[in-house]
Amino acid sequence: MYLKKIPFTVCVALCLFLTACSKEELKQNPEKSINAKSVIDEPAALKKFLSFTLNVSQDVILYDQEKKTFYIPNTVFKESYETIKHRYQEANEYKLNNPN
Repeated sequence: MYLKKIPFTVCVALCLFLTACSKEELKQNPEKSINAKSVIDEPAALKKFLSFTLNVSQDVILYDQEKKTFYIPNTVFKESYETIKHRYQEANEYKLNNPN
């Protein structure tokens, strides 16, 4: 009976040991992160994104710096900078097909 429990005990101990070992954490390259964020923060890149998604020219889309909103005059379209920035960050297919 005792001999049957030894392999199980060794297996559990080995699993616990391997799980408890610390692993190296992946470190991000800060230079690449800063460059990517600087492109996103520019209203021009977001204006280009809006132009593509709304299928209108970039000249029609205006940006109000005081209110930090994008809008198209004489329409109901009005979105905050943060909302458009969030949508841009999630638009992987757009970024793939339209590199800046």
